Amino acid sequence: MRKINLAVFFHPDTKSVSDIETIGSHIGDDINFYAFPTTRPHLWTPLRLFARTTVTVEFDRPQHFNLIRGRRLRQLRRGKLFTYRKLQEAGLPLPRFEVITPETVLDPSVWGPYVVVKPEMGGRGAYVWIHRTNRVHYKKPHELREDHPGRYGAMIAQQFIYTGPWPVSCRVLTLFGEPLLSARYEGRHDVPPIESPADFRRASGTSIVATAEGCTIALANDAEMLALARQIHAVFPTVPLLGQDFVRDATTGKLHVVEINPNGATWMFSNPSGRKMQADFHLDFYRQFDGLKTAARVLSEVARRFAR
Repeated sequence: MRKINLAVFFHPDTKSVSDIETIGSHIGDDINFYAFPTTRPHLWTPLRLFARTTVTVEFDRPQHFNLIRGRRLRQLRRGKLFTYRKLQEAGLPLPRFEVITPETVLDPSVWGPYVVVKPEMGGRGAYVWIHRTNRVHYKKPHELREDHPGRYGAMIAQQFIYTGPWPVSCRVLTLFGEPLLSARYEGRHDVPPIESPADFRRASGTSIVATAEGCTIALANDAEMLALARQIHAVFPTVPLLGQDFVRDATTGKLHVVEINPNGATWMFSNPSGRKMQADFHLDFYRQFDGLKTAARVLSEVARRFAR
């Protein structure tokens, strides 16, 4: 039987060596598995990758690596607008969005009384706020705080999805479309509840991020959400990892995807934030969907598919 090379690049600070070794131990027998940390420069392609067709999966970007034969599957280094437009084109349930420009005027009869304002280049829920729709207006980059990501990219208005008295969201981590783990976040309860989609009695600028400090985290196994996560990843078939964020409208029950995180920094099994979550809330992401064995199965299938 013809052997295939599968080369995985990873950063040991965000994906533990033991995780990668465990995945490697379950890779198919017809595949030569190689793992390379990105913490050292790869100034030349290892000779063993020349001998056979090689499929390279880059969870993290290697330095100075040049693959001669085979397919290279990489994480995506693009902002929110690129992924939003791809999801919109695919007809997936993404809330309405618009880039905020000097000409922006949002109609509450279309958008509702409140909208979410977020930076295109932001992450971890930073600078994501709720605002009255009729008060959203463009700010020049130099008018924002020095550490504000809106200085370096667009600001986006997104339809507000009411998830209940406290914000609730779910994260599904998929590998080439297959869910590896799923977690549910619920915002802190030591603040006044939001009783309806228009119940923002406090000042404009209230955070509605479910993952903010003080939240609670639990495992989630929502069949509809997992099926939708597979559909979403199919829009980005050559991107290895997607951290997909979902909310469910508490009024209609409709599920929406509000973010996908394609840069690879979403390996919650063993990255610092994922380890802390599991310790603080007594969770085991590894056991939920047998994540590492599932990853090995998926990577084996991907190596065979792209080696053809």
